[in-house]
Order: sequence, then structure tokens, then C-alpha cells
Amino acid sequence: MNLISKRLCLLLAAMLLYPVASSAQAVSAMKLLTPTTGWVQSNLYHLYWTTDEGAHWKEITPPKSPQEFLTGVFFLDSSSGWAVLVHGDDQELAQFRVASTRDAGASWSVSPIRFPGKRMADDYAGGANVFFLDQLHGWIKVDRKSSSAFAIGDLLVSDDGGKTWKFPLGDSGEAGYLCFFSLNDGLLAGGVDSSELWATHDGSKTWQQLSLKAPTAIAPAEFPTFGRPQCGPGKTGFLPVTYSGPDSAKSALVLLSSDDAGRTWKPSVTLSQLDETSQGQMVSSAVCGSSLIAATRSSGEVTLTVLSPASDMKRIVLNSFKEIPDLSFADLSHGWASTHSGLLATSDGGVSWTVITPAKTGPLP
Repeated sequence: MNLISKRLCLLLAAMLLYPVASSAQAVSAMKLLTPTTGWVQSNLYHLYWTTDEGAHWKEITPPKSPQEFLTGVFFLDSSSGWAVLVHGDDQELAQFRVASTRDAGASWSVSPIRFPGKRMADDYAGGANVFFLDQLHGWIKVDRKSSSAFAIGDLLVSDDGGKTWKFPLGDSGEAGYLCFFSLNDGLLAGGVDSSELWATHDGSKTWQQLSLKAPTAIAPAEFPTFGRPQCGPGKTGFLPVTYSGPDSAKSALVLLSSDDAGRTWKPSVTLSQLDETSQGQMVSSAVCGSSLIAATRSSGEVTLTVLSPASDMKRIVLNSFKEIPDLSFADLSHGWASTHSGLLATSDGGVSWTVITPAKTGPLP
């Protein structure tokens, strides 16, 4: 069974496990860019765009063959974006293409990624993480298949807006989330159970693994699961980390901050005494400025918590939610929450929510 067949089987299995209304599509990735504008990736094949807080959606899926699936979507702003298209060809070789847009998906330019040597489709797990610093300079981390003892990926860089890609001189070798402060300074959070943090300060010529001690106040929680790092503005960075401990120990969510492009880190806000988690399990959260917004679940109850360095903690019990796999907030008032059945939006900091899941525009390929 080739890569596409396997991914399709996983998709069908997920649809059976989490049935949704016939008029809506499951959300696999999303990002609220401004209070009114954002994108949603549905399943493996569709990309949608809204400019009115989800009241209306436009499909902006890049042109692709029925065999290709969509991964690694990234928008720099409300106009410029990129997406990775993946499929296995007749010889079951992995084929990757990068689609780029400068007009919010109204039109796309598509360019192939040319890997040296033959790469089998089954060598890759299908995932990709994309980050662009500006309209020219970008990075892609392509996940490769490996045993459970490893989480490896290939790093590629572009200096022409995604038209061409090359391997840098250095690579951490780990799969994970990327972000860059500048052409020289960047971070990668990933590895096995997302337990490793890497940094480069010479434009990807070399990468160094960082060893960060857990805050003593959350002991015995000490095993980190790193979330998606945020680089900028300037040398300011933030990193949400879920810390787990030994059996039956309470977990904690800590927002780490850096003011030197990721060279050093310190705790900014902490949410402790959470239900037990295992390493590799992240508490859903969103970084908004210097604030951390988290969705936690305890005794079947979901709570939205807002933590800011200079203000009191705010908690809202979300009675209508069973789980929230992902959060995205443009500011402390406007945010999205994905569930296994769709997408919801708030404009009052989580007090009230509206279903905004994009409607289907056609069958899966």
C-alpha cells in the first residue's frame, strides 16, 4: 500500500470515528490571521479562506491532481501564503510541490521540490511544516518515516519565494515546528514526543540542541513536550511547553519567553496542577502577544484559561465543548477553536461561540 492509499485509509477511518454533518467538513489545520481573516484546511484536500469572521468561506485550494494531498499550509499575512502538495507517482516515488500565492489564494504558482536521489513515497510520513520570514525567505521541514524511537525530517530552504529549494549546510535531523527571527536565527521544536528544542544562529549551517530545565515550582512535572515556537517581532520569542511527570503526577503548561532570538529562555506564565499527561501530549494553547490562552479538560469539563504576565488569570468553563484539539487567537477577544466536528469562533474572549465550519463544495478526490 503506497503513501496515498495509507493516508486515505487514515482519513476514512477518522471520518468514521468522528462523523460530521453532511454540510460541514472536518478541520485538520487552521489559523486566524486577523480578527476577521483566516484560513482552514479541511481533511487532506481542501483549503478555505474567510474575510468576515467565518460568515462566508471561499475555497482557495491550489491547483492539484486528484492523487495529491495538501499539507504544510502557512500564510505570512492576509495575502501571501504557501502550501505543500504531496503524492506518490507510478513508481511510488515521493513527489513534492510547493504552491505560493500573493493574492490570498485567488491565484497560485506551483513549483516542484527536487530531492537528490530517488526518494520512495513510503519514506515520508506525509507531513510538512512551513515557515516564511518574508516573501522571499522560507523553510520547510518534511517529515520522514521512522521507528517510534526517532522523529526525523529533511530541512529545505528557499530564497526566491518558494520557486526553488535546496538543502542547507546543516540540519538538526529532527521533524518538528520551525520559526525564524532572522536569516541567521531560528528554532525547531520537535523530535521524539516533541521533546527536543534546537536552535541555529548561523543561517542553518549548524544547529544546537538546547537543554531547558523545568521550573522548580511545577515539580515533579519535568518532562517537556514543546509546542509551536513563535519567533518575533525582533528577537522576542515565545514557546508553550507542556510538562509531565511520573505516574499520577499533575502536569503543567508553561509559556517560556526569550528576548535574545532563542539563546536563553525564562518562564513567563504558568498554568499548573493540570490533569496528568504523558510525554508527547500537548495541552491545546495559543500565544497571543505575551499572553497564553489554553484549553484544558478535567472530569469531562473543558475550561478556557487566559494568562498574562501583568494581569489576573481568567477562566471560562465551556459547557458546550467536549474537547478542543487546537486554538488560534488574533487578539484576546477574537479566536477560533477546532473540535472533531468542526470549527467555532468567539469575538468576546471565549464567553460565547459560533459554529463557522466551512460547508462542503464537492466530494473528496
